[in-house]
Amino acid sequence: MSEDVYARKEGFPTKVVMLLLAGIVTVFWFIIGQGYFDMSPSEDPTTPTIWLVYENGVYSGIRESYCWADKCVDVEFQEPMGMIDVTEGSLLELLMNSRIRPTVVNTRVFVIDTFDNPMQMGELLSEGNNMYKIDLQKGVYILHLQAIWQDLGDVNYAFKIRVN
Repeated sequence: MSEDVYARKEGFPTKVVMLLLAGIVTVFWFIIGQGYFDMSPSEDPTTPTIWLVYENGVYSGIRESYCWADKCVDVEFQEPMGMIDVTEGSLLELLMNSRIRPTVVNTRVFVIDTFDNPMQMGELLSEGNNMYKIDLQKGVYILHLQAIWQDLGDVNYAFKIRVN
């Protein structure tokens, strides 16, 4: 029996190649992957961002007060400058750059009164999967979005929408 046939019969190439691949994957895991997957979000100094997605457009808002990675910043209310035109009864999606889903998401709706003060009108209703129904009458509103990660922190964003 030739040496090559004997080696294949005993499974030599397959076993060696599989062990070699397993070793390479393990080395890469410890060198590259472990730090990314094991890092606590509280150790990540990057504060999460919330964007609004509406009809294939992605919109940025104003970051308000937040606490993240042992840093808290308080910001007074600022009326967002840009306006997002939306249709009554349609859906908005919230997009966040966080590896962990927030524990709580609040979507409060405000109007600006005659004295330029924000007055809360209610909240958007969740349709699941970060989708929220615009159940508002025609008009201009400020959306105040708050995402809370238990034991990690929170972030607040404001957006201005016009319901048509």
